[in-house]
Amino acid sequence: MTSQSSLGAGLRTRSVASGAALQIDLGDQFLNYDVSDGLKERVKKLLGEHLEEGHRTFVLNLEKVGLIDSCGVGLLIAAHHQVAAEGGVLAIVGACPFVMKVLRMMRLDKFLALYPNQERALKALVDPV
Repeated sequence: MTSQSSLGAGLRTRSVASGAALQIDLGDQFLNYDVSDGLKERVKKLLGEHLEEGHRTFVLNLEKVGLIDSCGVGLLIAAHHQVAAEGGVLAIVGACPFVMKVLRMMRLDKFLALYPNQERALKALVDPV
């Protein structure tokens, strides 16, 4: 970890893997309608700024998220599309069993790069064998 910044309630970024990836930590327990709209815009802006700087590997940490609805799923899909459109990759890590169940029910586990933790994601994305 080389740098860290807080971007308001519910969002923190830090450089990981010696700067090879940027991790975004979501601090809200709920990724639903009540928080998704404002958070979606902040995530979009954050990703846009870092994509402009040349970053292409992102880790979205959902460890604190215990509940997700369609608005939260929309945030994940939008972030994935934004990064993929610039040739990057977005890994989602730390999803609890409920969030994983929702993503699997929607078959998004076939579409999104889901990993149980940061270590596994970085091994697959930054240090592929």
